[in-house]
Amino acid sequence: MTSLTEQAIGVHLARSVDARSEGRWLAGDTIGYVRTSNDREIDLAPIPMPSDAGTVMSVPIESKWVSRGWKSEARVIVGKYQRGILATESILDTSGAVWAVPAPLLAMTLL
Repeated sequence: MTSLTEQAIGVHLARSVDARSEGRWLAGDTIGYVRTSNDREIDLAPIPMPSDAGTVMSVPIESKWVSRGWKSEARVIVGKYQRGILATESILDTSGAVWAVPAPLLAMTLL
């Protein structure tokens, strides 16, 4: 389920970027992962996105299909980017630098 969640969020993110900047999905610059210095992976690395205020960087996103125990994954994102989103099965916690958001809800916000 973690891999399926990662793929679904990746497709939604790519479609969202392409809707704002047509042709980027085909160009292949809408999705990318990054490895940390400790060889940990973050599924969806920040990318430049067009906005009304000019080009901004997207928020890093990690996918873990969990209903508890997500904070260790959040530390990886904090260590690399200081903030981000962890797509989860059912956890919603927006109190810290990394937000835990249920993957279906996150996918809907990317539309």
